Amino acid sequence: ELFTLPDSPETMEAAVNVIYQKAMRDASSFQPIYACLCLDMSHAKKDFIRVESRGKGFVYGFGLSGTSKLSGASKLSETNVEEEVFSSAEEAKEAALRRVSMKRILLNRCQKTFQDDMDNLANISFIGHLYMAGLVTPHIIRICITKILSGAKTDNGSIEILCNLLRVTGKKFEKEFSQAEETFREIESMASHVSPRFRFMIVD
Repeated sequence: ELFTLPDSPETMEAAVNVIYQKAMRDASSFQPIYACLCLDMSHAKKDFIRVESRGKGFVYGFGLSGTSKLSGASKLSETNVEEEVFSSAEEAKEAALRRVSMKRILLNRCQKTFQDDMDNLANISFIGHLYMAGLVTPHIIRICITKILSGAKTDNGSIEILCNLLRVTGKKFEKEFSQAEETFREIESMASHVSPRFRFMIVD
């Protein structure tokens, strides 16, 4: 049903909200499926993007699906055109694509939750599955690990969050991130300072 929605920035935001909320509720079983769905939607054409010339430059706006043209389309109204002017139609279109990127909207949502509540197990697990699907870079996973590690030294609950993230991403992260072994050693060094429950999590 998400793929049949009319194309617009608003429906893109709505689709992200629906998927994200379901991923938070169904964290144990369906997050890999939701991550793959996000990947498929990120490849969908953005036919609602409109670009036209204004003066000596180009602007972009958003129209109805199927009416998008780099030039020659009916005029954009002043209410749905962005103010920034670009030197070429291609630059304007790239800026528009960044604005309505499924990946960008989704990661902004995950990032906000991570900043507001770093111990949200469902959110960090979903970030891991997005990484496995190819929507998140190893650098982002490293940032998450670093921030969680800083809290894990004083809060055992953060160790559980960290171990959950590595349980999802560990094998791929180890292959793609050159300093993964250093990260793993830092985590292992905490094992002697925590309760048996968390020690076994680290060992696993």
